[in-house]
Amino acid sequence: MSYLITNHDYKHLHAISGLIAILNFIYNIYNLIIYNSNKLTIYLVFNNLLLALLSLQFKLPEKRNLDKPMIWKEFRLHSILFTFRHTFITILSLLNLDYYIIKHFIIILTLYLADLITKKYGNNEIRTTNYMPYRNNLDNESIMKIKNSYTKKQFGATIFCILNSSDCNYLPLYGIQSAPFMMTLVRKGKVNTNMYHIVYSLTLQLPFYLYFIFVRKLEFGINDLIFAIYYKIVYDLRIKFKLNKYILWNITLPIFYYIYYNNTFQNYNSNYLSYFIIIRQIIIDYNIYKKLYINIY
Repeated sequence: MSYLITNHDYKHLHAISGLIAILNFIYNIYNLIIYNSNKLTIYLVFNNLLLALLSLQFKLPEKRNLDKPMIWKEFRLHSILFTFRHTFITILSLLNLDYYIIKHFIIILTLYLADLITKKYGNNEIRTTNYMPYRNNLDNESIMKIKNSYTKKQFGATIFCILNSSDCNYLPLYGIQSAPFMMTLVRKGKVNTNMYHIVYSLTLQLPFYLYFIFVRKLEFGINDLIFAIYYKIVYDLRIKFKLNKYILWNITLPIFYYIYYNNTFQNYNSNYLSYFIIIRQIIIDYNIYKKLYINIY
């Protein structure tokens, strides 16, 4: 068993930054529940990126461990990259500089840099999601459901980037930064593989419920329907029909953005539809993750 705080961490800066990030995540959830807003500050948002960058001081293996979910070099660089995407766009939103063209450029640039990282350090076939280890007694059907859900959530995170809302831009960071944290705990023997998936899956589900219940205040609108339809379309085009991701996002993102912010039904809201959507999502998530949560150890 290894200690979380070690001499490998210069001046314990990574540990301090991590503690600040965890406390800030908790504080943000509190603010969303009580005040319907993250009440984000630029300095604390930047700390999320600083935390990721400080991880570069640690030596990691070039190859991933296929038996346990542990950090390796490619994963760390991807984690830093996508943390940058969300922190930078969130800060732009807080400064009222979140112009569509800038956010679109950042999204495409992130995809391109992620491909360069994979080309140098990774493998296009053995990806983070599809080769992630699970506990031995979890059946293949449940594993496939969980993998598909993990993949789908990545599309949602990209769409959240393009919205004119610092809360939405920021929410995917819960999942993005919980993964390396839990992988570190696995490496140090503090938690097992199943606990990694439990925490990671919960942080991936969290943005949906925080958004609908506290940001949207249980008011389902036409824009939410547009979001859901677009979410389904881009996922199917990429995963089922293997459409090139650069073609996919460059063509569909501006269309989605225009329709989302320029339709004539933006002011239509319904609490009843919101209840239906939330209950439906709870049932979906239960069917996906129930066997993962039944046996924690």
